[in-house]
Order: sequence, then structure tokens, then C-alpha cells
Amino acid sequence: MELQDIDLIELIEREIGERFNRQGYIKCPFHNEKTPSLSVKFYPDANKQRFKCFGCSTSGDSIDFIMKFKNMAYEQAREYLGLTIEKSVQEQQIEKVKGYIEWQIKKFGWKDKLIGLFPFTNDKGEIAYFKAKFRNDKGEKRLSYYHIENDKVINKRGSEELPYNLYNALEAIKKGKILIICEGE
Repeated sequence: MELQDIDLIELIEREIGERFNRQGYIKCPFHNEKTPSLSVKFYPDANKQRFKCFGCSTSGDSIDFIMKFKNMAYEQAREYLGLTIEKSVQEQQIEKVKGYIEWQIKKFGWKDKLIGLFPFTNDKGEIAYFKAKFRNDKGEKRLSYYHIENDKVINKRGSEELPYNLYNALEAIKKGKILIICEGE
């Protein structure tokens, strides 16, 4: 299981023993409060959910929540959540592509800054390619594609275009969940 596979709302409700209200808030377990002020939001740039308390400003992802709530170290929290302690293949691939992009930026003197790296998975859950989003010093955005072939990063898509989160969408359909398809990815 990967971090983005954890439903942070379900995790918080299970750990706290309460439910989020209709407005999407729950009482924060990290300070005393009468009015719920903790909410969860999905961040597409990171492809994961994060929580934030508007009362005490505590925020983070599933690992951060468990570390603080259970007073655990990082590796203990990963183990508690059923996440691998060593880096997954996907995490290793992301690091490899980010390293290649850093090399490109330095070597070619790009004025671009990487603002997001998005893995596109096939119907088996394997990463087919990555879409990188950049912003230059003028605020203009551009895209580039990367894939890994024979353990080398190649600066092109390398396969047919896929819908973003294809594997997760197919799994949700199999489980009878509602799927909403929006413009873009």
C-alpha cells in the first residue's frame, strides 16, 4: 500500500472515534475545542490528502497525523499504517526522475522550477510515464514527459497517453464506487 491509497478522512474518523460533519470538519484531537476546526483536502500536486486544523494550525498527511496522534516516530507510523518502511518502487522511480530533472536544469541552465511530478499508471498499477510541470522565472508554465526504460530516464512519454489515476479509477469501479471524471487529468 502507498501513502496516496490511505483515505485520510476514514483514518481520522477511525482513530478519533467521531465523524466529520456535513461541512467537512471534525474536532481536532490536538487541542480542546467546542467547534470542529480540522478538515481534510486533496492536493493534486502531491497526489495525496492533507489535514489542517484552523484552530491550532497543525497540518500534514496520514503519516504526520499518526505520528502526532499516537506519539510515534516516522518509521513506526509507516508500519502502523501498513506502509513499507523501505522506499517503494514508485518512490524510487520518482526520485530517479526528479534527479534527472535536477541534472537537466543545471546542465542546460533552465530558468524553470519543477512544481509537480505526476505518475501515470497503466491498468495494472505500474507507472507508464511521468508528467512534469514547470514554471519559469516569468511565471509561465510548461509540461514535459519522462519514462524509465532499462533503468534509464528518457525525456519523452514513451507510450500512449493514459488517463491520470487510471488504475485507481478501475479499482473504484470494481468496488462499485462513484467515479467523477473532470476536465483535464
